[in-house]
Amino acid sequence: MKRLLGGLALLVLVVLLVMVVRTVRLVPPPAETGDPAAPIAIDTVGAAGRLAGAVRFPTVSYASGGPIDTAAFAGLHQYLATAFPARGVDGTYGCGAGPRAQPRRLDPCAVLG
Repeated sequence: MKRLLGGLALLVLVVLLVMVVRTVRLVPPPAETGDPAAPIAIDTVGAAGRLAGAVRFPTVSYASGGPIDTAAFAGLHQYLATAFPARGVDGTYGCGAGPRAQPRRLDPCAVLG
């Protein structure tokens, strides 16, 4: 039994030694030195105005089974259609990336951190 445990301990030490040596010898790839991206011009006043217009709609969600104010969602969708003409609708009241785009599913553990 002692020989088996000693052999197992030796095997673990050899594996750890190989891991340490490979880690020390690891050379990181060279950093990319490409051209920097061109700055994007953002109309901050217009963006703030569109956000202010969107938050005026009372689109409050309640627990499942609660009442839904469909008029508020319809008004928000009309506003989004005028403020952002290039948009897609996913379902009845949800906006998506496009009409043919696949839904994005997030792992709850990734969201909650």
